[in-house]
Amino acid sequence: MEINSQNNQEGEQTQLIERELLLRLPEGEGTVLVSVKKVTGDSEEVVYEKTHNKEEQGIRVIVKDSGTVKYKIYFDNQYGNDYEVVF
Repeated sequence: MEINSQNNQEGEQTQLIERELLLRLPEGEGTVLVSVKKVTGDSEEVVYEKTHNKEEQGIRVIVKDSGTVKYKIYFDNQYGNDYEVVF
């Protein structure tokens, strides 16, 4: 686990903690585009996007943040599931 810091909107330092998301890829042959989006209110920000070979079966995605954060996972731009991560 890695810890960094950044300034929040009030200019105060916030510690960023690193967590790992373990994602199971869809079955089949070929490749799949994996997108991880951080949900903040009504908006979503892409924090990870990469094409993977489905033969990998599962991947690890590192995210850094603080507090409790919701992430949405997409496979080939189709919604897969949500993760709520406590940092």
